[in-house]
Amino acid sequence: MVGRLIGMILLAVLSSPAAAQSSPTAAPWVGVWQGTVGAAPVQVCFNGENFDDGAYYYKRHMTTIRLEPKQGEPGVWLERIGYDERAESAVPTWTNIAVQGRQLTARWVGNGKTLPITLTRVEMPVNDDGAFACGSMAYQSPRIVPTQYTTERRRLGRFTYTQLTAQVPKYWGEVELVTFRLDRAMPAINRINAVLTKEITAPPADAAYIDCVIGADHRSGMGGDYHSFTSPELISRNWLVTSVAIEYYCGGAHPDNYIAWQVWDLRTGEQQDVWTWMTAAAVRIRRADEYTDYAIQPALRRLLNGAIKPSGDKAYDAECGPTIREADTWSVRLDRRGFIFSPDLPHVIQACEDDLRLSYAQMAPLLNAEGRRRVADFRADVR
Repeated sequence: MVGRLIGMILLAVLSSPAAAQSSPTAAPWVGVWQGTVGAAPVQVCFNGENFDDGAYYYKRHMTTIRLEPKQGEPGVWLERIGYDERAESAVPTWTNIAVQGRQLTARWVGNGKTLPITLTRVEMPVNDDGAFACGSMAYQSPRIVPTQYTTERRRLGRFTYTQLTAQVPKYWGEVELVTFRLDRAMPAINRINAVLTKEITAPPADAAYIDCVIGADHRSGMGGDYHSFTSPELISRNWLVTSVAIEYYCGGAHPDNYIAWQVWDLRTGEQQDVWTWMTAAAVRIRRADEYTDYAIQPALRRLLNGAIKPSGDKAYDAECGPTIREADTWSVRLDRRGFIFSPDLPHVIQACEDDLRLSYAQMAPLLNAEGRRRVADFRADVR
């Protein structure tokens, strides 16, 4: 799921450190710069092509400040922080921009003061024309630091685990990262813990939340929001079921969110694809490259539709009932009572996403030999 999110975010990819060669039609200030506003060190970016905005941050606090081009006055930029909608006359401006070789000079005017701006161009990849300079590592890298986190011991049933809560620098905006690791030390469980905690413990440049915020920066200079919560739903001696809930805004048309579930075998350290436990009468599985499509078949569709119960809200039932009955994409997990299916619906109708439960007895005719073996093992272990 996180891969799907990262795939939505267009980033400048660094391949070799060479001086930026701007497109012949690009404005001379397009690219990444570092230097000072007055005496304060800053990092600055100006996007090119259809993204004619920019951004900068003071290195003492790293918070993004948007640079919005002033209409009708090329080379004049208005400062905006977040969704600042003040009149142009009320915000600081950058004026008198001049570029000579690798040097840029300008004036900062605001709050009754005028300060000199002196910048030097930062090297970018040889094939990068600066179109998405604000999304590049050349601009963002000074803000990327190892993620710190706190820990708290918790218990679910008979088993303990440790919750990890990231302490993300405030300049990244609205970012929350909460996950956990199991407290048992075994090679298989260590592999699972590495996956569960990767968002917090991996090198920060690989973190999805940084991809998200950078993606929003290169689109609007306003940063993004990212909230990720991974928690255990069931822990037994040999099995683990987790939920991953993510809400994010990465600079697109609207925020988005999803919930995914994972079923792990603690003896092997492997995540289980529960769909493969079912017969062709329940689901058709098609694999293409790294993508797998799971198509619900009529026998399983009938059971799911039969599990839809009236909510007591006629308007909700009238709108959501048909939507759930026709849903194409589902996730599946197990608990002590049976299989739980959750529809994955488009953003505009996500309010209709309700879980449907099918008992083990209902699912038994739709399980293959591997599924029957796995389900028997799971049920015996979680009782």
